[in-house]
Amino acid sequence: MTDAQLLWADIGLDIFHLVIVFFLIFGWILRKTRPLHRIAVLVTSFLWVVVGAIVGTIGYCPVTDWHWQVKKMRGEENLPVSYIDYQLQRIGIHLPPENADMIVMGVFAVIVVITFTLWWRESRQKA
Repeated sequence: MTDAQLLWADIGLDIFHLVIVFFLIFGWILRKTRPLHRIAVLVTSFLWVVVGAIVGTIGYCPVTDWHWQVKKMRGEENLPVSYIDYQLQRIGIHLPPENADMIVMGVFAVIVVITFTLWWRESRQKA
């Protein structure tokens, strides 16, 4: 890949990553996006737990894996394990990696509870 292609891949993966993160955080709010949001939560859970166990990294994200490959080809080094940790560092927030992971897991746990609570309520209303 050329330098320009790597730059565009890096930018594209940043945008894709941020869309996924914001959709996971806020996708439950609108009733019409909830079915897709439930799928996104299930896929994310599967990747983090099942695929993560297979590759040896609980919390594994293939998008982060691809993104870090592009960044390494662009010459970036010492990338954190977590994309969220990377973004926090970019805005000047430097946490121990374990703390960043705990925040991500805590937020995701809240999202899972909200998502399944809404799904349960909606399924009861239909019955």
